[in-house]
Amino acid sequence: MLSLVWALGVAPATVQAQTRYRTTRPENFRQQPGPDQKLLGSVYPGTEFTAGDPRDGWVDATLLGWIWSQSVGQTTRDSFDLVVSARGGENLRAQPNGTVMARLANGFLLHEVQRQGGWIQVRRTGWIWAKELQRVDDGDTTAASPRPPDRA
Repeated sequence: MLSLVWALGVAPATVQAQTRYRTTRPENFRQQPGPDQKLLGSVYPGTEFTAGDPRDGWVDATLLGWIWSQSVGQTTRDSFDLVVSARGGENLRAQPNGTVMARLANGFLLHEVQRQGGWIQVRRTGWIWAKELQRVDDGDTTAASPRPPDRA
C-alpha cells in the first residue's frame, strides 16, 4: 500500500482524524491552501496519502516517501532538515528506487525520517485541492499504482 504524507511542517493532530485519499489526476501540492499559493510539487494520479477533512475545498495532506540522497542538501530553515537541491527538482518514490509518487520542486523543504543506502525517507505536509480526490476505504484492495503523467 502506498502512503503519502505531505507535511507543511505541522503534523496532523491525530492519526484517527486522518482519511486516506487517492489522486485521480495530477494534482498540485501547495505550501498553503489556495490556487495562488506557493507550488511545492505535483502528485501523480493513483497516489494514495492521508489527509484531514476538506476545508474550503482543500485538504492538508501528509506525504511519506523516499528521495535520492544526492538530490538534497542539509538545512535548518523553518525547522526542516533537508532541501531539494537538484536543479530540475526530484522524484519522490514509494520505496527506494520504487514507483514515483510525486515530483518535488527545487527548494522543497523536508523532514528526514530515516536513511537506507543512498536513499532518505522524508515527510512533508502541504495542501491539495480536494475536488479531484477519491476517498479510499480501508478494505479497498484495488488501489492504483501511481505513475507519472504521459508526456507529449
